[in-house]
Amino acid sequence: MGWFARFFPPARRGEVWGVLSDVRGGLLRWLLGRLVSMAIIGALATIALYLLGVPGALFLGVLTGLLEFVPLVGPTIAAIPPLLIGFTVSPLTALWVLLTYVGIQQVESYLVEPLVMEKAVSLHPAAVVVVVTVGSAAFGVLGTILAVPAAVAATILIEKLWFERLEDEEGKEGGERERAGPAG
Repeated sequence: MGWFARFFPPARRGEVWGVLSDVRGGLLRWLLGRLVSMAIIGALATIALYLLGVPGALFLGVLTGLLEFVPLVGPTIAAIPPLLIGFTVSPLTALWVLLTYVGIQQVESYLVEPLVMEKAVSLHPAAVVVVVTVGSAAFGVLGTILAVPAAVAATILIEKLWFERLEDEEGKEGGERERAGPAG
């Protein structure tokens, strides 16, 4: 980040460092949130697969948790190996695996991810859905992965560089009006 701050006048570098530090913190909170979501989904998958008697439940659950990092596409890919292995046990087991993964993804989509991301990066759950959808449509899998961190960084930049400056300017104008006294 130090090289980036050098592009700014010395008088502004402190502010630039502060904003970059805030963006870095937001991205770290996003990453921590993703790791928490991945761990929860991986644990749910491991427990469910174990209870269904699917061989390699621990490995498949960990794989599910890891693939959870890629929004939209990862969970679908993660369901394929357990589903195929479920067929080696029985068609009924495979059906239960499919239903379990659909259920886990519903829990992830409507409960875990929105709650974790809202706490981690203060993005509204609907905003997360919108930016992931737009990122996916515009840039494919890479856009899907980078959509939320880009939104986190953009939100922090807008907050720090626009809203806080507007508040500062309004505060200064209000102070000048108070010192000038009532009009009349």
